[in-house]
Amino acid sequence: MGAAPHAIPAKKWTTVPDRVIERVRDHVAMGPNGCWISTYSVASHGYAQVGWQDSGSRWVTLCHRVVWIADHGDIEPGWTVDHICKTRRCIRPDHLRLLSNLDNARRTSGRDWPLGQCINGHSDQEFWVPGTKEGPKGYCSACIGMTRHYVPESGVCVRGHAVAEHWRPASEGRRTAYCAACTADAQRRYRAKKKDAMTGWHAAKRTGSGSKRPCRRINRGETT
Repeated sequence: MGAAPHAIPAKKWTTVPDRVIERVRDHVAMGPNGCWISTYSVASHGYAQVGWQDSGSRWVTLCHRVVWIADHGDIEPGWTVDHICKTRRCIRPDHLRLLSNLDNARRTSGRDWPLGQCINGHSDQEFWVPGTKEGPKGYCSACIGMTRHYVPESGVCVRGHAVAEHWRPASEGRRTAYCAACTADAQRRYRAKKKDAMTGWHAAKRTGSGSKRPCRRINRGETT
């Protein structure tokens, strides 16, 4: 109990008291695959969380983060604690690892390709271009290079349009090559959907049952 508190600079609070670490380690139940399942409450994201009072304020954090910090020290900004076992409530130390936010985000929806690579196997160290708050999201320059110069070998696009007639290379305003016919079809479908929605709105307004204009909803793919 005499150990110093564990610092977590990425949070508003600055320490996790030793009493909280002991509580997290005590509140576990054995689970499948050797997991140590935390019995603390689970938030909507599926991770167990623990709270405590300190300096007149209430603080809350995730239980697996507490365990990692107690064993390994601080978590630097840009990094996150990942579950190797993919069981979100597990706090077993050897089922946890530290990953960059980029690699951790790539493990969603069952995807789990090698660390440090994009889905096509290009090295992050060599090809990854980070995003900015004001600009576009991060991207793999090697993958973008592939799509900029990509031409379907079959001679037709995925919708059957002839490449010789409709295929367009990437340009300054568009990072990937594309089928002009497919783009035109998509634009026509959007205009027709918007026209139908507006017609229905005007008809409803004449009968007194209309409400808001549907333009914004159309932009989100909704027509009702």
